[in-house]
Parts: sequence; C-alpha cells; structure tokens
Amino acid sequence: MKINYTNLTFTELVNKIGSSRFFDLPSMLKEAFTRLANTPSGDSRPYKVYTALLTQSGTDAPVAKVLENSAPINITYIYVANGIFKVSFPYPSDIAYTKLAIILGKLVNEQSGAIYTYDGWGYSGGNITFNLKTKMNTSTFSNNLLSNTFIEIRVYN
Repeated sequence: MKINYTNLTFTELVNKIGSSRFFDLPSMLKEAFTRLANTPSGDSRPYKVYTALLTQSGTDAPVAKVLENSAPINITYIYVANGIFKVSFPYPSDIAYTKLAIILGKLVNEQSGAIYTYDGWGYSGGNITFNLKTKMNTSTFSNNLLSNTFIEIRVYN
C-alpha cells in the first residue's frame, strides 16, 4: 500500500506508520515524549556560579583553573603585595539586583597557622572588587600558599 504523505498532519503520519506490523511507533513516541516531559530541564539552582582552583607562586597573580562558570563572569586576579591579591570582575549587567556569595576553601598545603580570607569588598567603575589574602599566621601576609585552593562566587538574582 502506497501512503500519500502530502497534507498529512504529524499525528496522521504517526498513525499511518504506527499501523506497520514491524513496530508500534505511536506507543514508542508517547513513551519518549513522556520521558522527556518528566526530565528536569537545565540547572535548578537559584544562582549562577564561578568555581575555580587557585594556585599562586612568587610575586605572580593567582592562576585560576576554572571548573565552572555559569555566571558567566571574567575574573582578573592581580598581585598587590605579599599575600594580597585583588580580584575584579564586571558587574553582571543582565540582572537588575545582584546578591553575591564568596566561598573560600581551605589551604591545601595545610601549613600550621595559614589563613585564607577576603576583605575590601566594593563596587567601582562597573566592576566588583575584593582582596584575597593569604597569611602564614595571624599577622604575616605570605605568598606561595595557594595550591589548587577552592574559590566559588555565587551570583543570586
């Protein structure tokens, strides 16, 4: 039997092919569409994220191995002084009001008394900036303490 495909709706076509004795196409399509409808779409987190591992040595700025950047933000790391590094990125303009969270991991080398923190949070010239600080103890800023050290910046909207 020859099927005339002109002016057939999708449903009519599926029904004609489905009547084939080799397979039940309507049932197969119904199952496929049901599975697709029940599959979560996209990322359900209430934020976008920049996640990286930082490594720093000598008087160089930290180098980031970016693990995820769904924010997406382009971060610049600048060496300021021993153990002080400026972090800067453009304010995410696609959101009307932004809430940020900065999450820092522990120093991997676990040297006694080593501290990893941030301060100087601000907004200037269209950029968000803050300082990352690494200290060997509570008073001495030190380089060479970041070694695949975790940083995450969450952008909530």
